[in-house]
Amino acid sequence: MDTLRARWLPWALAAAVSLLPLRASVPEYRLGDVVVEDVVTPVPLVIVDPDATDALKQKLAQDVLFVVRHSPQTTLAAEVRLRAAVADTRARFMEQMQTALSGRSPAESDLGSPEQVAVVKKVAETAPRQFPFASFVPVWIRGQSDETLTAALIQPVRDVMAQPVVGSKTESPLPTNQPVRLLAVRSLEDAPTPRELEGPVQRISAGQILSLWRARRLVETSFPAAQDAMGRFAASFVQPNAVPDSELTDLLRARRMEGVTANETFVAAQVVARKGQRVDRKALAALAALREKSMIGALQSKLAQEQTVASQLSRQTVWIAVGLGVICVTLLLILWRLRSRPGGALVLTSGGLQQALPSGDRMSLTESPGSDAWRQRALVAEGKAERAQDAIRSGVLGWMKEKLYQTLFRHRAELLSAQQRAQAEMSELERRLEHLHTPLQKRITAYDIQADYTVAPQSWGSLQLYAIGTYQPEYAFAVQPGAPLVNIAGGQGAGGIWLKWKANGGFNWTKGPWTVGWNAQYIGAHLGYLRTSPAADATSILNLGNNGEIPTQVYHDFSLSYKTGADRTGWRWLIANSQFTVGVQNVFNTRPPTMPLTVWNLSPIDSLGDARLARYSLSFRKQF
Repeated sequence: MDTLRARWLPWALAAAVSLLPLRASVPEYRLGDVVVEDVVTPVPLVIVDPDATDALKQKLAQDVLFVVRHSPQTTLAAEVRLRAAVADTRARFMEQMQTALSGRSPAESDLGSPEQVAVVKKVAETAPRQFPFASFVPVWIRGQSDETLTAALIQPVRDVMAQPVVGSKTESPLPTNQPVRLLAVRSLEDAPTPRELEGPVQRISAGQILSLWRARRLVETSFPAAQDAMGRFAASFVQPNAVPDSELTDLLRARRMEGVTANETFVAAQVVARKGQRVDRKALAALAALREKSMIGALQSKLAQEQTVASQLSRQTVWIAVGLGVICVTLLLILWRLRSRPGGALVLTSGGLQQALPSGDRMSLTESPGSDAWRQRALVAEGKAERAQDAIRSGVLGWMKEKLYQTLFRHRAELLSAQQRAQAEMSELERRLEHLHTPLQKRITAYDIQADYTVAPQSWGSLQLYAIGTYQPEYAFAVQPGAPLVNIAGGQGAGGIWLKWKANGGFNWTKGPWTVGWNAQYIGAHLGYLRTSPAADATSILNLGNNGEIPTQVYHDFSLSYKTGADRTGWRWLIANSQFTVGVQNVFNTRPPTMPLTVWNLSPIDSLGDARLARYSLSFRKQF
């Protein structure tokens, strides 16, 4: 009996669970609805917070600077065009002068002559506009080189076009008071190559980008008032060497934001929507995820139950088939045995009453005075034998039916009992889940400040000042479910150091090919131990003094860069279009604070400092 119960109990329990009513489904809410009662997740959930994701994507998009494509080769092209214009104009002037002077070479006495005035007037018709004939004609007539005058024209153009120059800032607006990325390319007409996009990021202020009108004006004002014609002529060769590319910026920002999500984690038994709150996008996403989990869990549970029941039924069917087979074989053997026994009936023949015996043993009965009595007795015996056989058949079948019915009733009773026990356990589990409201909480407050200022190019160069800082007064989280929030801002915990104050500031001074940079890094004071750390670790830190606080740290960095020109004559082609940079990190060799070794702190140096102290670097970059 115990064996039979053990075999049927799993099947009974599975059937009972499958008959339980499904748990109340996740309520259907729309955006802006008010939650009627707390919604608790019975399983861990990881959802995408739409609002936090949008904020994160916006922040990441701002990290990708606005792209301005810059072609340094444009400066060299402008220089080549200016030189070609001067040489072509000189050749045509000398040719016309010799023709006007009947084939002789011009002399200094021809200065101001009617022939010279007429030739200048004729050459000016095809020469570039605003060509400074007054400065070049005396040199040409004397037969002297005009390289000095040409170099004086080229130098202001080269200085101005060393900075990015765009056609118009109104047609292609740039971000106001924000840095931009200067992307060096070979041609402004073609799309940037992958190699150019993966190159180093050159960050400049938007104020350093000049408009074409401003750039030409700077070239004009670089000449004295007496040489205004040379200034206007040189300014005409200034052309845009940079193009703001909003489409490329959007593409890079979209690539940066691709696949970025801000996830929110809910542990089991945590409230995902509280009673009385309005359903926002985050709560709506949590309810959708919970609904999906519930449907998947219900389907998986139902499938597992059906598989269990099917397996049990399959095994029971096999046993029932085997049992029925055995019973049928037994009945067939009994019937065959009863029918194969020799007949005991007496038959009356023409010669008298005879007993039916096997062949060879048959014995004839002759009539005698008591033959009637024998006949009656034989008929009575035959009737009793037939009734006995019928009784045996009906008795065996009745016994089998009774046993089968008893077994089925007993199994049904066991199923009902298992169902009642399972229903009671599920009710108790639901009651416990409804009372578990211990979610982990986190609260963060931070402020970012950034400032950039650029001084327009002057005779002493250009200057860019910048500063950026962060103030984080609060980083609070619960150490464990149900625990109060602990603010660890200005200390350590949750896998990092959370400074209240940190900042960077400095300047970049540029004069011609030289650039000097200075950067200062400020790290605010912070605690050297976890607020929740073991007492032994906290005590060892507090023994340092200053209440266990690591003092403020300031580190200074210096850099000096030199850019070579595009001159490729002689050996200079080796360093043409190159940049040499010398850098010193931690100029004043400032030592970082020390702290004792503990179970959780495995370094005697504050992790925000660098035990290498002052460091030096030398870099060389060349454009081909």
